Amino acid sequence: MEWNRRRDLEGGKELGIWINNDGRELYVEGLTYRGDGYSVYIYNPETDAWDQRLSTEDREEAFKTAVKITRS
Repeated sequence: MEWNRRRDLEGGKELGIWINNDGRELYVEGLTYRGDGYSVYIYNPETDAWDQRLSTEDREEAFKTAVKITRS
């Protein structure tokens, strides 16, 4: 599956968004505004479901996880 990186981030807390050719969206989100670290999750519009893949205090780890997902 091919993921394409979006550059127009929404809402200000998203640090990275990738869109899959099947319509799923992969997010790296900064949650520091509420005292948390970073979250990596996939949104599936067909099921309206959010699948969290990682919660971490390390921004670099969050991006490495997201990139690994896009390559699998």
